[in-house]
Order: sequence, then C-alpha cells, then structure tokens
Amino acid sequence: MAAASGRSGHLAHEVATQPLHQALELGVALGLVVSIVLVHVVNPQSFHWTMELLLPWGRLTALFAAVLVAGSVTAALCAKSAARQDAVLAVKEDW
Repeated sequence: MAAASGRSGHLAHEVATQPLHQALELGVALGLVVSIVLVHVVNPQSFHWTMELLLPWGRLTALFAAVLVAGSVTAALCAKSAARQDAVLAVKEDW
C-alpha cells in the first residue's frame, strides 16, 4: 500500500476522488429511478401508453466520458488561472 495521507489510512487520490464516485453513483441511481417511474407510471396514467425501457449503454458511456473530460479540463484551467494570481490579491478582490 502506498503512503497514506493523514491518520485515516486513506490514500490521497482516494480522498480526492471519493466525492466524485459518490456523486456518480447517486446520479446514476436517481436517473434510473426517475426514468423507470416515467416509463411505467407517468406515461400510462397521463398519456395512456407505455413503452419498453432500453438503455443505450454505449451512448451513456460516451456521454459520461465527454462530461468527465470537459469537467477535468475546466477544473485544470481554473486551477492554473488561480495559481497564477497572488493569494492575498485574489481574496482581496472577493471583498
């Protein structure tokens, strides 16, 4: 096992990526629940028709990868921009 960060025994990258993994799991779970409710409950009650629920796993994977890349690039650019500024001046500008 690699060097642990702090006293908790978690690796630094585990601590950094844990919120991302939790958000991803929660987002996928909630999205699936909403889609199932829409297809099997709302459509028959409101529109008097239903349909088969087929998930396009290839497209979902591609979309996930695109969002992950776009978010990572945006975060890196923001971090690079923030690192160029003097910390005291950056905080002073917020006031």
